[in-house]
Amino acid sequence: MDNENLTHCFPSVIVGLISHGPMIINPKLLPHPKTLLDFQAILQNAYSQDPDEIPSSQRPRLVLVNRNAKVGRMIMNLEEVIKTANEVGFDVTIFEPARNTSLVESFKLIHASHAMLGVHGAALTNFLFLRPGSVLMQVVPIGTQWLSDTYFRNPARVLGLEYLEYKIKAEESSLAERYGANDTVLTNPKAFTRGNWKHMHVYLKTQNVKFDKVKLKRYLKNAYRKAKIFMDKES
Repeated sequence: MDNENLTHCFPSVIVGLISHGPMIINPKLLPHPKTLLDFQAILQNAYSQDPDEIPSSQRPRLVLVNRNAKVGRMIMNLEEVIKTANEVGFDVTIFEPARNTSLVESFKLIHASHAMLGVHGAALTNFLFLRPGSVLMQVVPIGTQWLSDTYFRNPARVLGLEYLEYKIKAEESSLAERYGANDTVLTNPKAFTRGNWKHMHVYLKTQNVKFDKVKLKRYLKNAYRKAKIFMDKES
């Protein structure tokens, strides 16, 4: 647009984003009805270099979204998680998005995968690159249930994804060591926060997770079954 020397005239202009709630667009309130599916189509058109070329695979491809310690909600036993996922049957790729991460490369990796696993957080927004029928596995830390439902569970279902949820128990949260497993912080997050967003800092910034291996393996086996069905259908 810096090189434009023409004047464009329009009958009206909307500046900004239209939203009818967190991650919600109501087609009935738009002059030209659109849904999250239309937005996903725009992303695919923008970032897909060859939408029909999905590499073949012998094992379902799992993208594991990893967070670093600086932003909180880090997976403390990451190597154990990778090992368990491989044992179950997944081909695991670690995805650590940063500010300079190429969206084209992100799309290429995630769009070609059969499943995606990550702790609740902004990086999971890359689920928009998943294909309908693939698996989104969201890890829900203590105190983040409403956020997890609103920003990822509900939209995932609109996009036709197989949504699975892994809820962190007190013994899997680093908050148990800091406060004690019976503290209100862990037993009753609503009572602790009392509607004050500043109190959410405890759950979003100071909480890390350590998966229970037995529970995780059971969870991943379910995810593998769904991902394998999806992979077999596309072959």
